Amino acid sequence: VLLRNIILHYPQKTKYQLSLAALMARQGNRDSEMNDVLNAVYIDEPDSTLALRYKIMLQMQSKQYEKALETAREISSEYPFLNVGEVLEGDIFWQMEEFEQALSLYKQAYRKYPDNVLAIKIADALIARQKSASAIEFLSDQVAEQDDNLTLLFKLARIYQQQEEDQQAINYYKQILKQQADNATVL
Repeated sequence: VLLRNIILHYPQKTKYQLSLAALMARQGNRDSEMNDVLNAVYIDEPDSTLALRYKIMLQMQSKQYEKALETAREISSEYPFLNVGEVLEGDIFWQMEEFEQALSLYKQAYRKYPDNVLAIKIADALIARQKSASAIEFLSDQVAEQDDNLTLLFKLARIYQQQEEDQQAINYYKQILKQQADNATVL
């Protein structure tokens, strides 16, 4: 009741609406009301994917994967120039342990906007599919283009370490230390 009153009186009410939706999600039997609140956020901020991303998160928490996939696809169709829809859809498939579909979507998103988070998601999806060599090859290609990328160097070192290829791991850790001598994680 208190949150509903706050929402009525504050023009910048998005964060309160999201808090109310989260409370409703925790109660478990208020999905319809929660969706109404999130739809109101979307109406207030039609140029933002915030409400839809939040809706997906709540749907995933309650294991409503088909609804979450529908919402992710809605983001992809409404915002085709962004990669957030593909990333979210990949995350849903990841949670469902459908790694091949997650991998495909992460690659699609990476082609739109490459970044470290997606590169690591791709590598993790390859590893989940028992394709560590492909993960190493993919990350090595990325590092060849950006040899100062500490995040990707560290991920490569960790994969080699997990594969018990210690000399390769050491080589990548040395590369990291050359760029950042005081890297506490490596030391």
